[in-house]
Amino acid sequence: MRQTDAETDLDFIDRMAALTRQPDRDPSALQRAYQDGRIAVPDTVFSAVLGRPDRIQ
Repeated sequence: MRQTDAETDLDFIDRMAALTRQPDRDPSALQRAYQDGRIAVPDTVFSAVLGRPDRIQ
């Protein structure tokens, strides 16, 4: 779901940026962060190349 700028969790984005800048520094923190539903990839995404929904495998 899209959010307005005011609704965006900038602290979360900053934490993810710091974790992904040096992923080997704290891999367990990065793995925990990826469990957050806000960045989870759904089982099905729209493929612009195929022009249709495509299931992620």
